[in-house]
Amino acid sequence: MSERRMTTAEQVDQAEQLFEAMRPMLAGYDPGVLCAVFTQALALWLAGHYKLGDDIMNRLLERHVDIVRRLLPIEISRLREMEEPNE
Repeated sequence: MSERRMTTAEQVDQAEQLFEAMRPMLAGYDPGVLCAVFTQALALWLAGHYKLGDDIMNRLLERHVDIVRRLLPIEISRLREMEEPNE
């Protein structure tokens, strides 16, 4: 019997929980260090799909970059809210 695949909503929920758990560990690092960490993690994720071929890996990377672009305004808004003085 095969395992049930997670829904997209379940994946997003778990990803948000994992990221929030990681946030304190990442706080305070130089942006260049964080860039290197996330670059390495992305490469590892893509490499895990090597058996599917370069075309699939390139599509996954393009999709990933598209999602990052869509998340960017949300994250900028969050950062701006955190920077605002408490009134």
